Amino acid sequence: MVELADERGEWRSVNLPGVDISQPSSGYLLIHIEDPEQWDATVPKIMEALMRAGCNVRSFNRHNPKLEDIYMAYVGGSN
Repeated sequence: MVELADERGEWRSVNLPGVDISQPSSGYLLIHIEDPEQWDATVPKIMEALMRAGCNVRSFNRHNPKLEDIYMAYVGGSN
């Protein structure tokens, strides 16, 4: 989960292979890395791409979803 300091950046322009970015709510980005084994190699690339896109990142935290979170993401709703 990424918390943005403001809404100035164009995060939608960030396109990295194996990375999916969505905005569940204003000021936050949800980033899914397809291969969790690539976490350490991918996060710096994500941060660099977000900064190049003009995003001011306040925080970047890893969240390992529970099975219930995944289920709710697919069927709709939140937990």
